[in-house]
Amino acid sequence: MSVRTSVFVALIGLNLSGCIGTGHVRSLAPEVELGARSTIGDVTVDVLCADFYGEPESFVAHASQALLSQARSYDWKRLAVGSTVTRTTCRKEDRYIGFPPIVLVPTAPSAETAKSRGVFVHVAGERTLYRLRLNGKSARIEATSLDEAERRFPGQLNGPEPAVLSPEWSQRTQLRSDYYSSTSWSPSNRIAITQLETGPEGAILSVTMEIRLPSNSSLERIGE
Repeated sequence: MSVRTSVFVALIGLNLSGCIGTGHVRSLAPEVELGARSTIGDVTVDVLCADFYGEPESFVAHASQALLSQARSYDWKRLAVGSTVTRTTCRKEDRYIGFPPIVLVPTAPSAETAKSRGVFVHVAGERTLYRLRLNGKSARIEATSLDEAERRFPGQLNGPEPAVLSPEWSQRTQLRSDYYSSTSWSPSNRIAITQLETGPEGAILSVTMEIRLPSNSSLERIGE
């Protein structure tokens, strides 16, 4: 079980029974103003701003083509993007972040990490999903193949979500995390961050991205 997933499962129980045996920190990630423009003509773009523990669920929603307008773990926006900047916002998140103590010394995440943002971007009609990792003043853009994601998709993740804290829920949470963590991502220049504004403790306040043709290619191909 990955550290982030095990902490996520444990935190729900800790919220019910106290915080004995683990460290925790509360952090408010403020609303983010998000802008996008395109240098390749008019495109429709899906943007998912994932919650701190919501990246696996956000990825599964894309891979299964089951995006929800009122999702628990991500904020989904569909944008019509052209040569001028289209703007929207990603919701704020009041985060309760757990972390395991190592040799009885809690290893808390940095303030920048606690306020970091993960954003998934998909251009309509294409078979590549992009992941933006925004941490303080740094930004990492990666891509993966949706064809490969669909090929590997575990059938057990279909169907209604089990009751929280049930054995079936824990099993599904673990399976979703394993599926996401086993996905291969490659650096991408298809999306460029042209503006990134941060506030106190590295909180992401505003980000603008530009959708481009990747270098030396008419279309980016991942996993071939």
